[in-house]
This record gives sequence, structure tokens and C-alpha cells, in this order.
Amino acid sequence: MALDRQQRVIEAMRSMLHPPRGVRAQLVGLAVLAAQADASVASAGGRLLALLVSVLAVTAVLLVAFRGDPRRTLSAAIPVILASGWSGLLVFATRITLNPMSVTLGCLVVAIATECSVLLSERYRQQRAAGYDPGPALGITYRRTGAAVAASAVTAIAGFGVLAVSDVRMLADFGLVTVLDLAVALVGVLLLAPSVLVLTERLGAPPPPPPSGEGQRADVQ
Repeated sequence: MALDRQQRVIEAMRSMLHPPRGVRAQLVGLAVLAAQADASVASAGGRLLALLVSVLAVTAVLLVAFRGDPRRTLSAAIPVILASGWSGLLVFATRITLNPMSVTLGCLVVAIATECSVLLSERYRQQRAAGYDPGPALGITYRRTGAAVAASAVTAIAGFGVLAVSDVRMLADFGLVTVLDLAVALVGVLLLAPSVLVLTERLGAPPPPPPSGEGQRADVQ
């Protein structure tokens, strides 16, 4: 039985407890504890709070890692924030069953999406520093780093997808939600990164000048 259904059954049983005067009765046991934990932890509000905290923590870490450079921080963090929001919205819209394990899912999605976003943004920055225009720089970034990121994402999704066929209901629900969340978040990062990289570059200082004697290069490979 799903934990949310267990909780409804337990609440119905609790409403039928009418001990005599001077006697106190309550429901106890592992099933009661698991259902109560699910009701208090696996709520949409709890998952949203975990997602917000993880996004703020990642942004703070990126700001420190990039030595206070807001442009580099935003170029890596914005795709993660938007893609994570999309994945959470999709889970809410599809009404997939959540459980206590699902609370950790928001942090997991943010962590994996951040890794992909940082790899893409830093590779793009390297190509711009080498003198490539934005278009060719993005092309090189996605042909090389983007391909590796996509392969890593497919591997992670397939690994968690195995849980969806588990006989344990909690693991199966967690696997299904994870596959959906990761797929939406990682595709979102791959789609959003080019626009965010170009926009944050325009809002910040001009890109580094090309190396002496090379001029504006164009990648034709």
C-alpha cells in the first residue's frame, strides 16, 4: 500500500479510538511512523523548500568558487534554477506520488544539473578567451563538452530508471520521479545554456581580447 494511502487508513483508525475515561490509546508501530514521516516530509511544500535551499547553496558555492564574479556565477546558476523549477512543476502537474526519499530528489537534481551547467559555461568561456565569436564558441562547446554531458546524463537517468521496476513501492516511485526530474532538468540546462551564456556576457564586461595575431577565429570543423 502506498504511504499516502496508509496515512489515510491510520487517520481513519485514529478517529475511531474512543478509550474509556482514564485510559489513553494511540496507534504505534513501524507502519504508523512511516506514514507519518511521509505525510510530514514528502509534501509539495517540503520538496519546494529543499529545492530552494539547494539552489541558494549552489549559488553561494559558485560565487565563492568563481571568486565573486557575478557574470560567471549567473551564467552557470540561471539554467539550473530555471530547469529545476520546470522539473518540479512537471512533477506537481503530473501528480506523481511522492515519498520521504523524494525530498532528497530536489537536491540531487540541482547537483547534477549544476555540474552540467558549469562544464558548459566554463568551456564556452575558454573558447571565447581563445578568440572565437559566440556562435563558433557555442558550436565547439556543444560538439565536445555538450556530447559528454549528454552521455553522462543518459547514463544517470538509465541508472535511476532501474529503480522504477523495483518491487518495493517506495523505490519504484522514487525511480519514476527521478527519471522524470533529471530528464527535464538536464534537457532544460542544455536548451537554456546558450541564451544565458550570451545574455550574461552582454550584461557584463566585454569578453577577453583574442590572442595577439589571431584575430577573430571561426571554427569550420
